[in-house]
Amino acid sequence: MSVLLAVAIVLLISVILYLVRYFKRPTNFPPGRSRGKNETLGDFGPPWWSWPHLAQELRHQHLVFQRLSQRYRSPVLGLRLGGELTVVVLSHDLVHQVLTREEFEGRPDTFFLRLRSMGTRKGITFTDGPWWMEQRRFVMSHFRQLGYGKQTMEAIMLSELASLVRRLNNRRCSTSGVTFSSCLAPSVLNVLWVLTAGTRISGEHLDRLLELMGRRMRAFDLSGGTLSRYPWLRHILPNHTGYSLLLEINTGLKNIIMEMIDEHRVLYNPENKRDLVDAFLCEMENRTGEKSTFTGRIL
Repeated sequence: MSVLLAVAIVLLISVILYLVRYFKRPTNFPPGRSRGKNETLGDFGPPWWSWPHLAQELRHQHLVFQRLSQRYRSPVLGLRLGGELTVVVLSHDLVHQVLTREEFEGRPDTFFLRLRSMGTRKGITFTDGPWWMEQRRFVMSHFRQLGYGKQTMEAIMLSELASLVRRLNNRRCSTSGVTFSSCLAPSVLNVLWVLTAGTRISGEHLDRLLELMGRRMRAFDLSGGTLSRYPWLRHILPNHTGYSLLLEINTGLKNIIMEMIDEHRVLYNPENKRDLVDAFLCEMENRTGEKSTFTGRIL
């Protein structure tokens, strides 16, 4: 009995220490205004538990942050979203600093972001360090060769603009049932698709891709919602947390992307790189046998 009691005491102490560490605000964590004698914790910073209630009330992440900023009179907020310590900035000047200063070039590495990237941490969106620098340099270099920021890209955009006007004239984008963004999305996607894959995407592939991306945007906020804050819930509530949905979306996106890559492999000619995919295949071929960030593995 004494052994069991000792184990129970150790477990209880461990749980208490974990909760104290979890709920304790780190030193100098934003907003950072010192607490006066007559002020409570809520007077100088958002309590951790305010987030889920506000999120449920307002439904939109940016409105939650805006209300917290107004309530605590600070353009910088410090929150714990699940297991992640998160700093939010809201003013134009602070956002500009975050986007341009070198010390902010790091990217979060969370369960949700890895799952959204098909279980990996590759590419240029959610990576940092040497991988990000090499891939970003490669992508920007070849995009410029393909016409990014030049007359070639202007011609692509004008072509898509003409297509957009035709869709508007056909009343497929009326305000009665379809938002304007649903008509604008195919044009934006095709500009990027032409630079990446060398051709427009249309028909069933376009509809399927837009559907998958739309479902993901509707199901998750930028931080990943419940699935990001409490990833262990996927084992208990895979449908409620959106885990099952995200796996389904990933499978659909992978199928579309791999079909496009396979078509490029069939027609691949290292002497005639038509687009970014061809350039990537060429780089993979040139680096065969060495450790490289250029890999054909998506998953």
